Amino acid sequence: MKRILSILAVVALVAMTVQAVEVKSENVAGVINVSVEAAKYKLVGVTLDDMDALNPTLADVLGTDGVPDGTVVYFYTGSGYEGHTYYADEPSGWFTDDDELSSAVVDRVTGFWVYCPQNYTFSLTGEVPDYDTPVILDNGYQIANYPFPAAKGLADTAIGQNAADGDVIYVLDSEGNYVGQTYYVDEPAGWFLDDDSESDLVFNPGDSFWYYRVGTSTSYDETVPYTL
Repeated sequence: MKRILSILAVVALVAMTVQAVEVKSENVAGVINVSVEAAKYKLVGVTLDDMDALNPTLADVLGTDGVPDGTVVYFYTGSGYEGHTYYADEPSGWFTDDDELSSAVVDRVTGFWVYCPQNYTFSLTGEVPDYDTPVILDNGYQIANYPFPAAKGLADTAIGQNAADGDVIYVLDSEGNYVGQTYYVDEPAGWFLDDDSESDLVFNPGDSFWYYRVGTSTSYDETVPYTL
């Protein structure tokens, strides 16, 4: 069962549109509008702190009002997927595959898939974070997220600067195909596409991505990219 949050933003917002993601931000509060096409899957990442909950759930982040019945969020567990579905019929809300009310916590460093049965725009609202954020990458595949509401080039992020030789980031293009960028330590070192051209990947608010870590787990702090 599904549900998505539709909260009103406060104060004057500065809008920025990136692909299907519209970003509006304020000094303290903001909203990121993420559009999902009908019967398609989209990788989504949250970049704002919840204003009320320390450990926000899907109901806190995606809301419940207006969410299409049958919307599903999938979290990758490292070996498979954990589904959480929104049901509009009473009792309405987000439920696990075991029909238990979902208590899954949504953080700013882990992305997830969203599937909607119809076109829908999620308004992700919250407080703009103003502190460095710890990121942990495990060995193997994971859905990761750049944890700030700002467009940032891969090479300029801690994610990009702490890669191991052979690490790969996969993003979806406009046609739904994966585009891989691989990190090489040999000169010239850096992130490169499959055609050996240098990657110009930019992380945009609202979008998450696959990260394949070749080496052992690593952790680092992603620094705040703006001044409030």
